[in-house]
Parts: sequence; structure tokens; C-alpha cells
Amino acid sequence: MLWVDLFGYAASATVLATFCMSTMIPLRILALVSNVLFSVYGYFNHPYPVLIPPDLISGECLPAYTEAGNAPT
Repeated sequence: MLWVDLFGYAASATVLATFCMSTMIPLRILALVSNVLFSVYGYFNHPYPVLIPPDLISGECLPAYTEAGNAPT
């Protein structure tokens, strides 16, 4: 196992952990962490579809949830 594989396993584990979250803000923070880990994994291992985090594609970001009046219900 290469050291870069640890980033892939860590990213997969953080995605799994997001399924256990019950509130939105911790879920989004953990999702962003998993995106960073997948990006590092993709950069060094070269599976190119991994290099584009889903949050960048969807346009969603954490500050939109923390503004007054925009909190999810």
C-alpha cells in the first residue's frame, strides 16, 4: 500500500462519517474535509475524475448556510 492510498481511505472514511451526522453544519464541514482529502488523493494518484470536488460543481458552500435567514430547516 502506498502512502497516497491512505488519503483515499481517509477520504472514504470521512464520507462514511457524514452519513452519521444529524446536523447540517458539521455534515458540510466533514464533507469539505473529505473533498480536500479526495483532491489530494486525486492529485498524487491521478484518477482524474476525483480532482473536481462535488461542492465546486454544485455551487454549494458553507457560508450560505450560516447567513441569517438562509439556515436549512
